[in-house]
Amino acid sequence: MKKTRSVALIVSGNVTKSAVLRLPSLQHELGPVKATTMRLARRITNFLRVGSPVANYEDLGEVSLILVKIPDYDVDRVSKELASSKLDLSNKAIVLCESWLTSKDLKRLTEKGVSVATLSAVEGSKRNWFVIEGHHTAVRKCRSAIEQNETRVLELKQGTKHFYFAAELLAGALPMPLYLAAQQALRATGLSPNHLYAILDEIAQSMFRDFVKGARATWGGPLTECSPAITERHFNLLKAGNPELAALLFEQLSYSRKMLARQKNATKKLEADPS
Repeated sequence: MKKTRSVALIVSGNVTKSAVLRLPSLQHELGPVKATTMRLARRITNFLRVGSPVANYEDLGEVSLILVKIPDYDVDRVSKELASSKLDLSNKAIVLCESWLTSKDLKRLTEKGVSVATLSAVEGSKRNWFVIEGHHTAVRKCRSAIEQNETRVLELKQGTKHFYFAAELLAGALPMPLYLAAQQALRATGLSPNHLYAILDEIAQSMFRDFVKGARATWGGPLTECSPAITERHFNLLKAGNPELAALLFEQLSYSRKMLARQKNATKKLEADPS
């Protein structure tokens, strides 16, 4: 007896790098695939080696979960087409995949009674981790369809995706200029490229291990290991030899000290009045 497929796909644009569409679970769950043309739908099902190309939105009626993998500029068009189609949307969950839009951007569908969510791959994850934000029903159905083995779908509180956006920038993008500056500083010492990158890797790994252990009290690296006089000597030499690098260090240290001081004060207040 042929297994009923529980997931449909609406797709446009480039899908070759999609983390969602590479998931093994879709090999068992994906059924109808709707694209802008039947030719494109056939091409995508051939690429995925699963799914059945369909011509109309009404052909998605048998599934309860619809994954939407389209460029952001196409979301309004597809939402309008779905909302005006004859497809019964009342029992459907629709999940917009790999987009920084939020569930609020799918208002046209929620007005039709659709449970909606947005799904994003965790940057750099080797374990197929995703974060999802939206309505509970859509979250539950998406988890049921794609979670298996090391694939995890972690739920964000609805309306908080902007905080996750900030976290990805702070942890994954903003440190890059600092590592480039550290790379330049190590090059000035005469270290070979292989040793240079090995040292940077060790420093970064050590910092992250300390962070996840909660070892913030030892923050400061070499600042905690030498006297103020030696620290000042190094800073003076940096200002003389590379004033741009010295200015970057002062700027970052000043901000970091303020940030840690605020966090320390907030922790003290919480401990004094946990209610």
